[in-house]
Parts: sequence; C-alpha cells; structure tokens
Amino acid sequence: MNPIPRKVVIIGAGIAGLCAAVHARKCGYAVTVLEQHERPGGLATSWQRGVYTFDACLHWLLGSNLHDPTHALWREVFDIDRLHFVYPEEWMRVESEDGNSLSIYSNLERLEAELLQHAPQDEAQIRQFMHAVRSLSRTILE
Repeated sequence: MNPIPRKVVIIGAGIAGLCAAVHARKCGYAVTVLEQHERPGGLATSWQRGVYTFDACLHWLLGSNLHDPTHALWREVFDIDRLHFVYPEEWMRVESEDGNSLSIYSNLERLEAELLQHAPQDEAQIRQFMHAVRSLSRTILE
C-alpha cells in the first residue's frame, strides 16, 4: 500500500513563497505554488525599458556579501554567486514637483548630514534614528 503523498500549497510566488517551495521540495513534499500575477518574483522583480533596468525591490539583499551568514542560505535556493551587485553611493533620491530633493545615501554619515540639512528642527529624532540604524547594522554584521 502506497502512503498518501505529502502535499503543500503555497500562496504567492514572491521571494518568500519561492524559497518555501524550494525547501518543501527538498523535504519531499509535492508543491503547488499559486500566484495571482503572470510572473513569479513578487517585489523581487525588475524589468527593462530600452537600455534601462528598473528594479522594483531588492535595492539591498541581506546576504549579498560572501561573508554574511545569510549568504549560505541564499545559495540553497538560487545561484546567488551569478548575480552582480551594485552598491551605489546614492541609494535613492526623492524629488518634489517644485524641484526640492532628498538623497538617501548608503553611507550613514552622509545620510545623517543630508537629513540634518533638510530638517535641522528634527535633530534629536534624526540622531536617534541614525543610532538605531547603526546598532542594527552592527547586529546584522555580527
């Protein structure tokens, strides 16, 4: 008598759903992934228009550094070593209709200076926020 096969249905083919599917298959489950859109990837997708690539997410990827402990986990679900990561100095810029802009820098000191320049009245909150970001960065790197 054949045992009843173990099955799992995963709702959503975003990065979490796809990783869950890979791990479920490795554990011997028959996997069905349901996705509402025509392509998998969720927020971890990009598209091209002309010579430009638009990245809808993954502006950063925890584990992209070879020495990060999360890197080994990514290797289990996809070939992360085939990706080329770009670490821009200016991570994002928000521009208003009247021409004002706020740059979000990957360098924390430069980010803090930018925030203080735009909102000196919020210095206490900005310094508290930057302290939290630095603490989190140290925790992730440990």
